[in-house]
Amino acid sequence: MDSWPHHGVTDFLGNADAGRGLDDDHADWYAFLSTWHHLHGDMPLTAQELRADAETEYEGPDRWKGTFLTTATGKPLTAKSLGKTLAGQVDRWRSDVVLRAEVDAHTKIKVYKVERNADPT
Repeated sequence: MDSWPHHGVTDFLGNADAGRGLDDDHADWYAFLSTWHHLHGDMPLTAQELRADAETEYEGPDRWKGTFLTTATGKPLTAKSLGKTLAGQVDRWRSDVVLRAEVDAHTKIKVYKVERNADPT
C-alpha cells in the first residue's frame, strides 16, 4: 500500500498498528496486575509462589479469570520465565497499578508485589 502525504507528512499514521499493539499490551498487563492485587493485595510473592497460584485444583474455577500471563500457545509461564518477565515490568505504571520488587532479607530471593494508587493523577 502506498503512503500518501497528509499535510506534508509522508506515511502519516503509518505506525498505527504498532500503537494498537501497545494498547493491547497495556490492557493485558493492567488486567494481570489488577487481578493480582485483587487476589493478594500488596503481599510480596516470589515468581514461584505466583506461578503456583495460577494452578487450578482438579480443574476448578480459574481464580485469575484468564488474566494470568501465558506463552504464545496459551500455557501459563514457568516460574523462571515469569520471574524474567516480571523483572522487565518493575516500576512501570499501568493506569493505577504498578509492580514493585525487592529482595527478601532472609531468603535473598526477589519478591514482587502490586501497589494500587487510589488517585491516579
